[in-house]
Amino acid sequence: MKRPVEQALRAIAAKRLKKMLDELPRVSGTTGESTTDFLRIQRMNWDGRSLDCLEGLIPPRL
Repeated sequence: MKRPVEQALRAIAAKRLKKMLDELPRVSGTTGESTTDFLRIQRMNWDGRSLDCLEGLIPPRL
């Protein structure tokens, strides 16, 4: 039973990753969101922690 669940979760994660990579901003030299900023925002959306938590300024929610 554990194996099919792992496979399903991997498939979902792969699908989300492909979608996220397709949405990466095409950064121009003058305007636009940086890829680093985009990835940080996506990480925050996925797990709900604020960006300050990445910097170690506030502890993660438990």
